[in-house]
Amino acid sequence: MKIVKQKIFVANVSRTNFVFVKLYTDDGNEGVGKRRSNGRRRRSSRRSKSWSVC
Repeated sequence: MKIVKQKIFVANVSRTNFVFVKLYTDDGNEGVGKRRSNGRRRRSSRRSKSWSVC
């Protein structure tokens, strides 16, 4: 299974940014992940690197 295509969508709602990533694989699977940010900067040691998978 290899990723063959990706689409990135960004939505700005009020002061919150939502980033959605849709991935396509060579065997026909599709997946969507999302990330939310309120625009505030965090210290790099506290930065979350997790994505929600839909």
